[in-house]
Parts: sequence; C-alpha cells; structure tokens
Amino acid sequence: MDEKMPSSAPPPPPPGFSAVRDVALAWGAGSQMLQPLANQDLSNASFPYYRFREDVEIAGIPIFMTRLGYTAELGYELWVDRDRALELWDALVEATEPQGMKLIGMAALDLFRIEGGFIIGGIEYDPTVSPYESGLGWSVALDKGEFQGRAGLERDRAATVLRLTSVVLESGGDDASGVPLSVDGAEVGFVTQAIVSPYLGGKTLGLAKVRKEQAEAGTKVTARVGDDAVAGEEAGAEDGAEDVAAAGGVEGFTIEFQGFDDCRQAVEHMPLHFGAWAGMGH
Repeated sequence: MDEKMPSSAPPPPPPGFSAVRDVALAWGAGSQMLQPLANQDLSNASFPYYRFREDVEIAGIPIFMTRLGYTAELGYELWVDRDRALELWDALVEATEPQGMKLIGMAALDLFRIEGGFIIGGIEYDPTVSPYESGLGWSVALDKGEFQGRAGLERDRAATVLRLTSVVLESGGDDASGVPLSVDGAEVGFVTQAIVSPYLGGKTLGLAKVRKEQAEAGTKVTARVGDDAVAGEEAGAEDGAEDVAAAGGVEGFTIEFQGFDDCRQAVEHMPLHFGAWAGMGH
C-alpha cells in the first residue's frame, strides 16, 4: 500500500545507543524491580504502554527506554550504549535475581507470544499481507476520510480470504509450524508457528491463518505434520490468551541459557541488538 510512516511511529534510538535491548520483567513486578534502580517514576500512570523515554537512568546508566513487551505481560526495552552494556546487565542481575528474575530464551518467548496472540513480522505478516489477514483489522479506521492506501484497504476488507486464529493440536510441536490445515478433507489454511504448550498438558499450540468462513473457535481441523494427520481444533487467539492469563501464566518453559554468567558472555560478544529477556520464574 506504500503507506508513509505515521507521525506516531516509535522514534529510533538516539545516536550512540546501539547495543542491548529487550529486558522484560513479566507480570506487574517488572516496574517494582526496576524502580529502585531508576531516576524517574516508572509507574503505569507516569510511563504507560507504548511510550518511549530518553530521560531515564538505570543504576546511573543513561538508557533509551520503551514501554513495550513480547510476552503478553508488562515489559520494557532498555537500549544502552554498547560500552556500558555489561555494567547495566550486572546491575539488573544483582538487583532482580534475588526477587525471582530468571533468564529465558527464544523457545519461551515464542510460547508467550503465541499464547498472547501476538503476531510477528516475517511470520504472520510482511509488506504484502493485509491487516485484515493478520488480526489488525481493528487498527484500520475507514471512517476518518481520505488517506493514502484507503482504496487498497477497502478492497482487502472484502477480498482477503484468510483470518488469523489459534489452534490446539494433539501433537506436532515445532514441526507443526508452516503445515497445512484441513477441515473435512479440504485445505483451509496453515499454521504460522507452533510450539509445545505446558499449560495445555503438552499439546501443541499455534497461530494459524484459515479461510474466514472457517475461522471460528471449536472448528475441528487436521494438520498434516510430516506423514501424520494430527487432530486439533481452533481455539481463537483472544480466547487462548484469556485462558492463559486467567491461569496466572505458564509453567515449565525452556530456559536456553544455563546461567547468568553464560548470558553475560553473550551480551559481551554478540553483535548489535542482542535481545536479552528476563522474566519472573513461572
């Protein structure tokens, strides 16, 4: 649609802020853990969701801070000058580890984002994908007058045949990512990404795109995982997120780093934009 960047788009990190980002402290405890280290008020009233600040110091270290997250929990991203990355890391570990903070890797992040119904670029959407196909139809305001891309969006609202949903499969795990889904023998869509869900007793949870007439919670589906036909059903992305939230989170996720020292070495040696996520031990 060749849209221009909206004026409300997140600003880029300031010059010189080039190394570590994405420190997420899950649940409401995130701000409580960071507040004693901060020179500014981090409460939700002062620093609400999707805000960006350049006036914050953590343990005396200037950072570019965003009130974002990838886990369906309260989260922050901390951008810091590369030369002070380890200093910030050590300060965070020292302050938050005694409060229950643990390191998690990408498997846990994928689990959280799939449970929360979060979409990600390159998997659920790219510049060629309609917002109506990716669960972003709510963000399109066609009642605000003329704007660039309006004709394309109006066309897509009626013409886009796929809709985002979530599916629960009896098995498959990571291998179910990208596989086709069928209903009564007819292919209706595909799984975008899937992962084993401890909350669901080891079943496979995934996000999927299916034909809009089939995008309804409770619809029985079959996934072709390798040579196996795996039974499952649609759960609906919003319903799945509410179920998990009501249960108080997830237990038994995979921790890919063996300890704080290993992750500290990764912070030191990884290139720019290394994502180090931390979460409360569920």
